[in-house]
Amino acid sequence: MDDDATIGPGDLDPEKALSAELEHLERWARAIVWGGRFEGLRSALLRSLALLGSGAAAALGLTGRQELVVPLCALAALAIAVHAASPRVTALGVHCRALCDIRDLEDLLKIRWHTVRLVCSHVDSQKRLDAALQLMALLDEHRKEIGRSLGSAEPTVQIPR
Repeated sequence: MDDDATIGPGDLDPEKALSAELEHLERWARAIVWGGRFEGLRSALLRSLALLGSGAAAALGLTGRQELVVPLCALAALAIAVHAASPRVTALGVHCRALCDIRDLEDLLKIRWHTVRLVCSHVDSQKRLDAALQLMALLDEHRKEIGRSLGSAEPTVQIPR
């Protein structure tokens, strides 16, 4: 494109562009939700294993079966160490916040675009295109902000953009 060329109404379909961006935000949110569910399940399993191992070791120690106490204590200690060393367990709050921010951004875009469609009812209007471009810039700014809080702009490599 030349430097003096401007984007005209026929060059960009704002409806398709914004719906594609909203779909991308939704995929990002689902990836965060599923990652959080997996980490929550993993955390619960490790905690349960530690609790059951230490409880069984205590019960077997009291009943006089000393040969299983040390392996069960080692299993409980290993489960606690793996749980404590997991970096995502401490980051679940950050991911929940990012999920809320993504949902808020989706709602903001939907509301603002609905307002633009009401005000500029003509599909090929330059005002409508300008408003769509402003919304895309706003979306990009917020996406970068959310990505910085997560540590990257894209959630995972499995989600195509």
